[in-house]
Amino acid sequence: MKTILVPTDFSDDANNAADYAAQFGKLTNSKLVLFHAYQVPVPSPDGQIVLIVSLEDFEKEINKQLEKEAKRLHQKWGIEPKYINTVGYTIEEILRITDEVKADLIVMGTHGSNKIEELFLGSNTTGVIHKSKKPILAIPRKAKFSKPEKIVFACDFQEVSSEKVFGILNEFANLFKSEILVLN
Repeated sequence: MKTILVPTDFSDDANNAADYAAQFGKLTNSKLVLFHAYQVPVPSPDGQIVLIVSLEDFEKEINKQLEKEAKRLHQKWGIEPKYINTVGYTIEEILRITDEVKADLIVMGTHGSNKIEELFLGSNTTGVIHKSKKPILAIPRKAKFSKPEKIVFACDFQEVSSEKVFGILNEFANLFKSEILVLN
C-alpha cells in the first residue's frame, strides 16, 4: 500500500473519511492524496449563466479548502497529504485521478453533502464502487478507525479475478492480522 486517494466534498462525512484514511495511511506508511472535482456551470436553455465569482476565484477557493483540510490532517495525525482539484464529473475524475496518482486504495465517505444523499449511500460513492478497479473503503458516518478483526468481501463471483482480488484482501488481512469472510 503506497498511495491512498481521498475524494472530498468538504462535508463532515468526507472529513471523517479523511481522518480514517490518515490513520490507515499512518499504519501502512502510505501517501495520502486529497481530491476534489467540481463542474463548470452549464447555461440554462435561455443561454444565461449567473456566476457570483469567476471560475478562477472558485478554483482558488477550492484550493484553500483543500489546503485547510491538509493542514488539519497534518496537525491531527502528523501526515502531509498532497491535494488535487479538477474540473469534471466527480465519478469519472475520481477514477482518472486514481490512475494518475497510482492510488492503491480509495477511501471516501458513504454520504455526500446534499440532503438527498443523506438518506442513502451517496451516489458518487456508489458510482465509484461500481466502476473502480481499485479497492474502496466506504466509511460510514461517524465511524472511527480501528484495526479490522474481520474483513467481509461481498461479491457475486462474476468477473472476479481471484488472484488479484484475493491478493489485495490477503495484503489487508496480513497487515492487520484479520480474518477474511466471503459473502455471496
